[in-house]
Amino acid sequence: MIEALTPIVGRHQATPLAGGDICRAFRVQARGRVFFAKTPRRPDPHLLVVEAQGLQRIGSAVPGLTPQVVRRSAVAGPGVGRGGPADTECGA
Repeated sequence: MIEALTPIVGRHQATPLAGGDICRAFRVQARGRVFFAKTPRRPDPHLLVVEAQGLQRIGSAVPGLTPQVVRRSAVAGPGVGRGGPADTECGA
C-alpha cells in the first residue's frame, strides 16, 4: 500500500512496475478496479499536467488507445517519490 494514494483511491494494493527513469510506476488495485499510478522521482509541477494533456489528445484522436486520467493530484508522504511533495497520476 502507498499511504499517499489512500486519500485518492482508498484502501488499495500497489505493485511496483519495472521501467521508468523519470517516474516510479505502480499497478494499483482498489474498489474492484485496476489503476496505473505514477509519481515523479523529483517533484515537477508541470510533468504530469503536460502528460495528461497529451494522453487526452491522443485519446481524442484514437479512442481507446490511451488510459483515461482519473486524477492528477499533488500529494506528500512516505512511499511517494522520495518522501516529499510529488505529483501522482492514476489512470484506468
